[in-house]
Amino acid sequence: MKDGVLCRDTEDPDHFYLIGEWRDIDAHRRIREVLAREIKPEFIKLIEGERFVPTYAEIVTVTPQDILDKAAAE
Repeated sequence: MKDGVLCRDTEDPDHFYLIGEWRDIDAHRRIREVLAREIKPEFIKLIEGERFVPTYAEIVTVTPQDILDKAAAE
């Protein structure tokens, strides 16, 4: 995983989005299986129904690094 961002829904303070970039969907699925089967983190109890089912998406495009660098310099 490169990084992740936890976002709270502005319309529903009990609804969150975790946006993270993984190498691929299968890598994320394997990590989820290990978490559920072996690690069993405490935060799972905070999820309604104690079950998390992600929605997967594929990246279509990203902002090129040189544009990000230029914007940061301004």
